[in-house]
Amino acid sequence: MKVKLPSGESEEIEIESTRLDILLHQLGINQSSVIVIMNNQIIPEDTTLCNENELQIIRVVYGG
Repeated sequence: MKVKLPSGESEEIEIESTRLDILLHQLGINQSSVIVIMNNQIIPEDTTLCNENELQIIRVVYGG
């Protein structure tokens, strides 16, 4: 699976099948601070992923 990280770097990750929240935990990314895009749509944390997916992880910035 190809993953574009919030830093702008891309990483290839081999998985059988896993949920998005588990993948984010393995990458050390707090799921409440990012949104994840797959096929031009934001996906929820319980989405099941496979090797064919391409993800983009975008850090959400809060402010006021």
